[in-house]
Amino acid sequence: MKSNDITVIVPCYNHEKYVLQCLKSIKEQTYKNFQWIVVDDGSKDNSVQILKEHQNEFGYTLICQANKGLAQTLTDIIKNYATGKYISICASDDYWVPNKLEIQYNFLEKNPQYAMCYGKTYDIDTKSNILGVSDSSKYKSGYIFNEIITQEFHPPVNYMYRKETLKEFNFFPANIIAEDFYMNCLIAQKYPIGFINEILSYYRIAELSSKRDPMKLLKCHENTINIFQNTEIYNYAIQLQYLRNFRILSLYKKYKIASLKCGIKCISLFFKKDFTISIYHLIFRWIKC
Repeated sequence: MKSNDITVIVPCYNHEKYVLQCLKSIKEQTYKNFQWIVVDDGSKDNSVQILKEHQNEFGYTLICQANKGLAQTLTDIIKNYATGKYISICASDDYWVPNKLEIQYNFLEKNPQYAMCYGKTYDIDTKSNILGVSDSSKYKSGYIFNEIITQEFHPPVNYMYRKETLKEFNFFPANIIAEDFYMNCLIAQKYPIGFINEILSYYRIAELSSKRDPMKLLKCHENTINIFQNTEIYNYAIQLQYLRNFRILSLYKKYKIASLKCGIKCISLFFKKDFTISIYHLIFRWIKC
């Protein structure tokens, strides 16, 4: 195997409690010939100190920068530093099984038709207790654009991408969140994606206080779906997104008006059971308040 066939990127932001576990899992990979870049994106906790303390021991390149956001950080690193044929990204609060890189490298080498691949994951809590295995009943290989854009399932975030594929789509737009949903939709529309029926990673379920603003995240999904207005699945996908927006935003008092607007937009789904339940749920909340 050639040196630097893979570039591993670990973006870190305020994960002092988890980053060392992440780093150890990468250091222990059975596949050793990879470029390793760790980027601290303006952490305000002790993450930088931890990363500096272990840099020589683990042998990664460390970049510390003012906060740019995840999408811009990934684009900068891949464009300017990554030398690998394949790109694999590990969030600093997640970690990998020891043979994760080896499995995915061998899979993509043997299956050149796939632009990227993913596998199953363990869901874990903030103390690294295993909560279960991701629901893989719908996971599959092939052209899965419809499944991804309608969010029938989300491939676990243990992807390995071909660098040339990311380059073809000009990497990740600045200031976008849910950058994986954006990129996966672009790739899936043009190329088949490979599924590996093995557990490859541990995905940490975030604490409630650290979750993203639901309005921003949902709007980002909506904006991504709108890119594909010329596809046959678009009308169905955007209606489902409006329904999803309605159901989630109706749980927040400050987003009541926004949730009603989404409800109006997806009126064509009125007779779906879940939509009707959400209508009653929202009306009850309004009456109660």
